[in-house]
Amino acid sequence: MTDFTFIFECFAAIIATVFFYKYKHLPIKLILPILWLTVIAETCARIPSLRIEGTNHFIYNCYLITAYPLLYFSIYKHIQNPIRKKSVGIIALIIFSVMIYRAFISAFITKFMVYMFSLSVIGLVILLLYYAVDLLKNNKHIILKNKLELFIFIGYLFFGISYIPLSFVLTSEDFLRLSREALNTLSNIQNSTVIFMNVIFIIGFIWTNPRNNDSN
Repeated sequence: MTDFTFIFECFAAIIATVFFYKYKHLPIKLILPILWLTVIAETCARIPSLRIEGTNHFIYNCYLITAYPLLYFSIYKHIQNPIRKKSVGIIALIIFSVMIYRAFISAFITKFMVYMFSLSVIGLVILLLYYAVDLLKNNKHIILKNKLELFIFIGYLFFGISYIPLSFVLTSEDFLRLSREALNTLSNIQNSTVIFMNVIFIIGFIWTNPRNNDSN
C-alpha cells in the first residue's frame, strides 16, 4: 500500500471521528472503530521492529478477525426483514467461526491467512447484497442525505467487488513471481480501489445528516 493510500485511510478515520456526533446513536457508529483498526494495522505493519520472522502477517491476521466481524455485525444491525436478518447472522457467524478455527490450526503468527481473507471479502459482498435487497424491498422513502450507512456500505461493496478477483493474487506468494508491469498494474488497481472507497466514506461523513431509523 502506498503512502498516498495510507493518508486517505488516516483522513477518513479522522473525519469519522470529527463527525461522530452525527451518527453515535446509530448502528453505523461501528464504522469508527473499524476505520481506526485499519489505520492501526497499517501503521503497525510499517514498523519493522513489530514484524515476526520478517513478516507483518500477524498484524494483518489480527485485523482480519477483528475488523470484519465488526463490519458484519454493523450490516446485520441494519437489516429490517427478520428472515434476511437471520440469514445474514448465520452467514456472518459461519465465516467468523471458520476464521477462528483457521487461526488455531494455521501458522497465524507468521503466515497470512490468504483464503480466509478472500472468504471474508466474498462474505462481505454477500451480506451487503442482502442489505441492498432489504433496503429496496422496504416501502420507506430513501433520503440519501439521511443515510450515512449507504455511503459506507456502497464504499465497501465497491471495494469487495473490485478486490475479489485480485485477492488470491495480491495475498499469495505468486504475487512475487509476476512481472514488474503486472505488479504495478495490480498494485495501482488495489490502491485506487481503497482510495475511492475512503473518498466515498469522507463524503458521507461530511455531507449526510443521519437520522434515527428502525435498525435494532
